[in-house]
Amino acid sequence: MRETAQLVERLGAEMTIAYETVHRAVKDVNDQQMMSDSEAARQSRHDRLLKSLKYPTMNERRNQIKDPHFQTFEWIFNDPDLSEDSGDSAEGEERKTREDDKDDDIFDKYERAKHEARVRDASRHFCQWLRSRDASLFWI
Repeated sequence: MRETAQLVERLGAEMTIAYETVHRAVKDVNDQQMMSDSEAARQSRHDRLLKSLKYPTMNERRNQIKDPHFQTFEWIFNDPDLSEDSGDSAEGEERKTREDDKDDDIFDKYERAKHEARVRDASRHFCQWLRSRDASLFWI
């Protein structure tokens, strides 16, 4: 009889362990399902947000951009400290002035002078930054 009681006790303990193991496994599956559902919900919210930002003409400006001029941003490599001292600048300035006259509708003389000063400053700072051993970023 004692053996039977021990077997029943042992069987009860084994059943408790099995129940707890199954219970943990079911809980893990439920948790994974909830995480999967939450990921799907997050993805759905993300997609809805992106869709809400779309508008019919959003690519219109980008589609109208023409190919850049072949010398775009070349000015940034021209060190104004070196080019100001060159003797050929008068002829170049005269040619530049003739070309610039075509663009008078874009800038008035005051705005053009301000623009040219900003270009010279940016070019000077960029050339100085290139020569430096500074590892920081150069912001345009």
